[in-house]
Amino acid sequence: MRHLDDLICRDRRIGGKTERLYVLHDSFNVTAIIDVNGLVLERYGYDAFGTPRYMDANFGSRSSSNYDWETLYAGYRIEGETGLYGVRHRILHSPLGRFGSRDPIGEAGGLNPYDYVGNNSVNFIDKFGLVPCSCGEDVTFPLARTLTNISNTFAAWPRDKKTKVCVTIIGEGPAGFVDAWDILELAYFSPSPQQLGKKSPLLGGNGDHHC
Repeated sequence: MRHLDDLICRDRRIGGKTERLYVLHDSFNVTAIIDVNGLVLERYGYDAFGTPRYMDANFGSRSSSNYDWETLYAGYRIEGETGLYGVRHRILHSPLGRFGSRDPIGEAGGLNPYDYVGNNSVNFIDKFGLVPCSCGEDVTFPLARTLTNISNTFAAWPRDKKTKVCVTIIGEGPAGFVDAWDILELAYFSPSPQQLGKKSPLLGGNGDHHC
């Protein structure tokens, strides 16, 4: 995921059957949906603040989505009857390029309590209707911090503990390799079958790691 509302696919029941559609994105926005065979079914374009343009697979205009598609600009869900986007704490009025209410956090979100991402929608989105944020903050920055914390923790351990952890992660090999490897590079190794699901001595938990 590149951001909080980075949709991958949608499943829905139609006439007793399950329809699965996959989503294509640019940096922030949904640009097309495809079926399970990779065939483009519908495309989407937007103005600067998210007013959608519906198109068929060949970029021909449509008045609305033929698939009742709701997740569009910046990954927000649009309300079909009003054309307004729900952005958690507020509603985005895309034709006006403004939120419909004042920022709940006041000037902490910017001097204009109604503007959307400081009028810089090319580079920013607002996932909560509070403050602008750049794409990738949900995954890239926390992951980088997590890896740095792991590396610093590992570096502070005595050698015997480093050796034990390295062998546990890789599941094989002589303990002497600990002096030649950085802990972060161990991520490139696949664990042995016996190691799958074991508790990580670095991250804790039950083997399900979420960054």
